[in-house]
Amino acid sequence: MYRTLGNFVVRFWLVLFAGWLVALVALKVTAPAWNSVLREGEFAFLPADVPSLRGEKICEEAWGEPFASNIVLVIRRERTQLTEQDRFFITEALSPELQKIIKEVGLPEPEGSEKAEVVPLTDDDIAQKIKTFATTGMQKILDSSDGTATMVVIDLQTEFFDARNTNLINRIEGLIKVGGPLYEKTAGNSMTVPAGLHLALSGSATVGRDMMVAASESSKATELWTTILVVILLIGI
Repeated sequence: MYRTLGNFVVRFWLVLFAGWLVALVALKVTAPAWNSVLREGEFAFLPADVPSLRGEKICEEAWGEPFASNIVLVIRRERTQLTEQDRFFITEALSPELQKIIKEVGLPEPEGSEKAEVVPLTDDDIAQKIKTFATTGMQKILDSSDGTATMVVIDLQTEFFDARNTNLINRIEGLIKVGGPLYEKTAGNSMTVPAGLHLALSGSATVGRDMMVAASESSKATELWTTILVVILLIGI
């Protein structure tokens, strides 16, 4: 059988080669776009009737907004309470910069909505997404009991494992890092981070971003060593 198959391939190799090319072009033309079949998020592959997603839907209906993720900025001092200057910096410098980034980047809509894409927001929409101690009813929730720390929370409508969150998280991370824009006095930024004040990034969306980065790096390393191993084995064989 193998001899017959080998003779057939040798005799009609040109026809077979042309057939493979035609099949490749046909698949390329008829295949759906990658973005049309890709679903972002950790749980997007689950059927809509599973208990976990049904519970999530009930929660969304009860609260009037999607059950999603968030980005959290932690602002703190070591062993001393936050000063009035610190709080003024949060409301008058940090919060406006966050609003500016969100306005530029936009916020992604959740999967399954009519527009599952990044959409621009109005100033009022953006202000409602950012919660600080100055937000009505939020100070006791966001401030630490000893007064040494507070949080700024940015609510998202996407899952924590949604890749579309990455751009926004990266922009905010670049904003608050030591030596970043908040630490430099410029024409548009006359207020810098007060001395001794520490800014850190957390939140479920940030954790999801870090998990995706770690998985990507691990995959690349695995791919590299697999390729090397296969080449070595082929050479040896």
